[in-house]
Amino acid sequence: MSDNNPFGGAFGSNGGQYATTVQFGGTEPGKPPAAAPADVIKDTTTATFAADVIQESRRQPVLVDF
Repeated sequence: MSDNNPFGGAFGSNGGQYATTVQFGGTEPGKPPAAAPADVIKDTTTATFAADVIQESRRQPVLVDF
């Protein structure tokens, strides 16, 4: 092997090699995720379905489980 490597040291030694950290998601490392609001899960009836589901779906995504 040759020591004539213009890009840094040996593989894995991080001798001049580029290193980075990639994070996905909105939370910072070491911070627990925020708790969901208490009103996220609702029990609804046919009488209040329009207000609880249809109207609310105009503001945010709604998942219905029958």
